[in-house]
Amino acid sequence: MQSATRKNIIKYAVMPGFRQRFHDLFASGFQYIPYFIALVYSSVRLLPAEHPYLNPSNMGRFGIRHVLAEAANNIVFSTKNIDQILLFFCILFGLILMALQFGLLSIAIFMQPAMAAMPIRSQALTTWHMLQMQPLLRLHQPQVGPAHQFQHRRKQGQPG
Repeated sequence: MQSATRKNIIKYAVMPGFRQRFHDLFASGFQYIPYFIALVYSSVRLLPAEHPYLNPSNMGRFGIRHVLAEAANNIVFSTKNIDQILLFFCILFGLILMALQFGLLSIAIFMQPAMAAMPIRSQALTTWHMLQMQPLLRLHQPQVGPAHQFQHRRKQGQPG
């Protein structure tokens, strides 16, 4: 452990070691996930109790793919084992959804929205405003035509 020197404090405040933290996270931070999945599979007897994947000292030596493959080898498709089948496919479906979520998140972060055909005001908003103002526009529009001219002359006292 390093002592708290002035240089170390300034180094931590200015460059807090992002590279080392990412390395620690991705190199060893996800080693618990296969272990926990193996524990769930052992609770429904898809992995035997003495399986090496269930030993905490073996964390980091195997991955999610290994646990899924070993559990898939132990599945017996029958109505007696419906709990095993459902749990296996629920975890598999959850892992697929998680991978899909990370993929969509990366697409959302790195893709830029198209700005080429975007109007200044939204077309829907403009249409809505025009529909709301239509009765007001009718009141202020000049009326033209023979019927309107006849009514206008009658108001002014001129013969039709």
